Formats: sequence, structure tokens, C-alpha cells
Amino acid sequence: MNRRLLIAAVGFLTLGIAFANSPPNLNRVVYGVSESSWVPSMTATVTVSVNATVKDNNIGSKQQLIIKQLGGLAKNATWHITDVRHNENASGLEQLSLQAQSIVPTATANNLRARLKKLNQTGVKYQLDNIDFHPSDAAVARAREKLRVKIYQQVASELKSLNSVYPDQHYTAHAITIVNGNEPAQKTNTAMLQLQRAGDSNANISNKQMMHAIVVLAANRKDK
Repeated sequence: MNRRLLIAAVGFLTLGIAFANSPPNLNRVVYGVSESSWVPSMTATVTVSVNATVKDNNIGSKQQLIIKQLGGLAKNATWHITDVRHNENASGLEQLSLQAQSIVPTATANNLRARLKKLNQTGVKYQLDNIDFHPSDAAVARAREKLRVKIYQQVASELKSLNSVYPDQHYTAHAITIVNGNEPAQKTNTAMLQLQRAGDSNANISNKQMMHAIVVLAANRKDK
């Protein structure tokens, strides 16, 4: 075999291997699917600001006293100081400003503004900055797990229908891309604050969790 024939033989062999290793042609069906559910908010993240005059310059003791007083607002609630500032006021006294947060039961959040005002005293003022009603991370995780199952069930149903129409294609799930999403919570929080001002202590707050998926169903195509 001369050199040219050898090169040609090797070329055909390489081309044959490339075709043998190339991925099969696929018939594909691509579509979108969405699921949603409502997750109740059993707790609320409360943000409170406190302004206090410190006469003896013992800022540490004043902070401890403030946290102790906040602790009386909700049983077993743990308050965390998230911001502290202090400076000298016009009278030469230390002015302490701090912000604290805690997660409390939804029922406890009702009428919290009024209860905070009762803590006010000379030289100390409490103010409710925000109440954020969101489901716990665990509740959201459980809800999303159920939504994924619903999406998988929809895919299985679609595959069953598709294979009944095209029985020789043997479609399977080729790819499922899932994206989590949820409606903005600001509407929910605003509604809850309005209910609080109206004195409705039995308001139920829920957050809508949404899940979207792009599904690709594929089958080997037999080219003739």
C-alpha cells in the first residue's frame, strides 16, 4: 500500500469513528410549566429602634436593660442588636441610638406598636420600625419540595401522553431546569400593618411561592 492509500484509509477510519461516537439525533419537545402554593407566615421579623440618654456613661448596662425590656414583649424571643451609635448631646450627656431585631410569633406582632409605647420613659424612647412577615426558611423549603414533585408529576403525565401518540419514539425527560420565584412580599406586609392598625388580631398572612420549569423531552430519531 503506497503512502497516499494509507493516508486515505486512515482518514476513512477516523471519519467512521467520529460518526460512531457522535451523539444521536434527537426529536425534542420543549415547553414551560409553573406551579404555585401559599405558605403561611407563622412568624414575623420585627425591627425596633431605641433612643436613650445615658447619664452615667455606662452604655453597656443601658443596652442590657433595653434588651431585657424588649424581651418582655414576646415569650422566648431573642433580640439582637444590629446597630449602635452614641454621641454627646447638647446637655453634655451620652445619647445612645440602637436598632434591634427579633423573630416573634405572628400573634405577638399584633398591637406591638402600642406595647412598645408603654416601655417609653423619661430619657428612653422605643419605636417600631418594621414588621416583616415571611414564612420560615424551613416552611419555604418544604413548600418548594412539594412544588418540585408537582412539576415532576406534570412531566410524567406529559411523557405518558406523548408516548401514547408516538409509541415508537420512547420519549424521556432530557432536561428539567427549575427556577424559584415568589411574589413581592411588600404587598403582604403593607396589608398586615393596615390590619394591625385596625385592631384585627386574627389576620392570617401567607406568602405565595412560585416555581417555573423549562422541560425538554427527547427521543432517539431513527434516520432512514
